Amino acid sequence: MKTRIIAALMVLLNLACQKEMPELNTPGSEPVLPPLTHEGKNTFGCLIDDEPFIAKVDYAFAGPVAVWAGLDEETGWLRVQGMREAEQDVLDDVRFKTYVTDYPGTYEVNFSTENFIGYSGVGYGSGCTYYHDLHNKGTVEITFLDTLNNIISGKFEMELINPDCPVKQSISITDGRF
Repeated sequence: MKTRIIAALMVLLNLACQKEMPELNTPGSEPVLPPLTHEGKNTFGCLIDDEPFIAKVDYAFAGPVAVWAGLDEETGWLRVQGMREAEQDVLDDVRFKTYVTDYPGTYEVNFSTENFIGYSGVGYGSGCTYYHDLHNKGTVEITFLDTLNNIISGKFEMELINPDCPVKQSISITDGRF
């Protein structure tokens, strides 16, 4: 009996902690990128080689989240990641970081050894992980920032490379929004 009560409480806690995710696409329809907003709707999307990538993960207690962003106001580092379930139990993600000084503004994608990966997962048929290109880093435009309500919105684009990938050596990320 105690086990059932604990299990029921964990399910309720999980449901209560979930942010409501807007339904962007319906089964059988062409995928649509989330709109650009300043409302904190917890969305993330982009085109990878003109194919839609829309962050969406079925939530589980202490499991992966679809959208994660963090701005360290003391250092100015902004980290953003969008994750989706590409196939059952197979996740892929797009991530970047940038050094932000003023809002709004446009910044170069910045990376270091701990955040060099720009795309990882199933790789659009390639199974490869792609890295930020040192010669074409990409840009992040912060369009809205509300530190009181923890809302940050923006646009991004970048080129990612993997010269060792046998299928594709580079991918292009365009029309990104978070």
